[in-house]
Amino acid sequence: MNHNPPLYSSLKLFWLLLYTDLIIFRRIFFGKLIDNIIYVGATVLVTAYIMPHLGIPPEYSLLIVSGLMATAGEMETFPNAVSLATDIRGNQIISYELTLPLPSWLIPLKIMCYFAFTSATIGIWVLPISKLLMGHQLDLHSIAYGKLALIFLLANMFCGAFALFLATTIKNMAGLSHIWVRFVFPLWFFGGSQFTWKALYSASPFFAYINLLNPYMHMTEGTRAAMLGQADFLPFWYSALILGCATLIVAFWGAKRLRNQLDFVC
Repeated sequence: MNHNPPLYSSLKLFWLLLYTDLIIFRRIFFGKLIDNIIYVGATVLVTAYIMPHLGIPPEYSLLIVSGLMATAGEMETFPNAVSLATDIRGNQIISYELTLPLPSWLIPLKIMCYFAFTSATIGIWVLPISKLLMGHQLDLHSIAYGKLALIFLLANMFCGAFALFLATTIKNMAGLSHIWVRFVFPLWFFGGSQFTWKALYSASPFFAYINLLNPYMHMTEGTRAAMLGQADFLPFWYSALILGCATLIVAFWGAKRLRNQLDFVC
């Protein structure tokens, strides 16, 4: 393999590989969109129209919607990880890509970008679906769209990097449930999708500070700061910085593990 092809040729080939994956994803996109509509719609309807009858403030539905906006794309993390792990330990179609004339470190980057895109195409529908169901309860004029776009990008890039890392930890298909229960679910469940960091701090300051290491907490807090205002949440730029750093660390770790498993030279 030529490890030093011209930059333009490498970028062009990188795009062609990514574009091919996106064309394949298009075939299953509408099915995933329907799943997302059901998931988001059911969650919004329950929190906005049923839970207030249990004494829960109507404003809680806004916390849930912003949490969904931050983490809905996370629904693709585990399926993406399983798909890559199946290939690594099966037909190894990825091995063909490693024979192409481009720097091999671009292959993990391509995988991460593809996973991030699939997550984003699911998460981006949360806001319009929620607005359609909630009406005036969700004020779109108060949203800082620049910040929302940034944190949405960072959140989905992390999901892409995390899926890449998870794929390298799956040793066999029998252990899939362990990956979900031990990695994905705890990070998501304690990541603030149903509560704020300040609420967690009120319950347990120690655990709240430990949870600052959880990237999902910064996904939700950053999204809420962009959608609902800064006052009740972690500082937006702090969350964005931590999330960006976490993405780089997990991406590097995942790429290194993938290199070791496929025995290619970056």
